[in-house]
Amino acid sequence: MQLSESCGYFEGLKTLTDYIYLPEEAVDYFSYFTSQGYRRAGIILYKNLCPHCLKCKSIRIPTSTFTLSKSQRKIWKINQDIEVRLCQDKKEMLSDEKIRLYADYSKKHDKTMTKENSLEELIYWNGIDSETGLVNYKGTRNLDYYLDGKLIAVSVIDIVNDGISSVYFYYDLSSPCMKRSLGSYSVLYEIDLCRSKGLDYYYLGYYIEDCNKMNYKAHFKPFQILSEKGAWKDQIDSVM
Repeated sequence: MQLSESCGYFEGLKTLTDYIYLPEEAVDYFSYFTSQGYRRAGIILYKNLCPHCLKCKSIRIPTSTFTLSKSQRKIWKINQDIEVRLCQDKKEMLSDEKIRLYADYSKKHDKTMTKENSLEELIYWNGIDSETGLVNYKGTRNLDYYLDGKLIAVSVIDIVNDGISSVYFYYDLSSPCMKRSLGSYSVLYEIDLCRSKGLDYYYLGYYIEDCNKMNYKAHFKPFQILSEKGAWKDQIDSVM
């Protein structure tokens, strides 16, 4: 199904988005569509197909060739006191601890965020079907980042046949945590996790050069961009 909607990145523009619903058992299809640039949102997959704009480019990191920059090595080093726990239990994905963290994180964008709203959004990001109450895709996981026994960040990921797809990341906005560059550390940790599991790619969603909240992804090199013809192209310093 294709829908035309207002663009979430550029004011005044429209997006044409292709939506696909896949049942939970369709692991191979899910992996295929991920490799073709589709993203999971809730219990559906989507891909922007805007005919007059090519700003949204699917990006992934080949884990075997990724090399840390000097600043990334520093981020990796200062966060070695963080414990990361893998979570796949639905109740733990929606724990009170995570709801509080998500609510505090979301208030930087929405001051009216409540505990009830936070629960609804976590249900969405984790792909929990409102009718069945089950996690729709069996590869969905949380990576829970703990510091001194306190939850400071959560990464929602999808494990596919050839890699990990990053879905959403929320974290503690306190000053000590902000100094740790937790967003960048989560990418580094998850690339390393791919390597340890023998997975070839870390899927980062869309890269948008003219959007600050999306163009940081090109800092993880080398990376690949999905071309208009559906082929992944190696990139090092720039996106063509």
